Amino acid sequence: GRLMQFIVLYCLGLSSEIYRRAVCRRFNPERVFQNAVAKTMLAEMGFRGMLGGIWADSIQCRGVDRKELHRRLCNVFHDDLSHGDMKPDYLASMVTVAFERLKHDGAKLIHCPDFIRACLGDEIIDLPALSRLLGRPPSKHRLSMMDDASYRLRRAMKQVERLPHAASTISSFMIFVQSVRSCDR
Repeated sequence: GRLMQFIVLYCLGLSSEIYRRAVCRRFNPERVFQNAVAKTMLAEMGFRGMLGGIWADSIQCRGVDRKELHRRLCNVFHDDLSHGDMKPDYLASMVTVAFERLKHDGAKLIHCPDFIRACLGDEIIDLPALSRLLGRPPSKHRLSMMDDASYRLRRAMKQVERLPHAASTISSFMIFVQSVRSCDR
């Protein structure tokens, strides 16, 4: 028990340092929310870039096929492929696995919500969970920490709403959150 914990926390060099950071990371709802929003926007812009730079129009019906994903990953791993550090067969296998895991079950394309879910998948609270947390009134069945986090995030959003031009930005973001949430069902 304690001996193993000590070894993992202090005796494994870089692995211990990373593990210690993860274990000792303080939960900060505002920072989690801020990171989720920033990563969502980065993922959405990255997805629009993969579609060829569709910056203003809706992309709800568009997606990335296996061939396009392969082309993009060939660009990402160009140096590794050129120097022989990665074999083309391995990249092809990686594309197959990545494509199957990124797309929604039965879909023929990777869609933006799928890509965003993948980008946020390793977060403490992903965007759909955070939107559900913010979208429901406090309940006596939830943990008090979650009620407190929800209250603090709502209070912060109300303060931001008072800023000029923030109302339209927040409403646009909430519409986006709802669309991601609806794709989870």
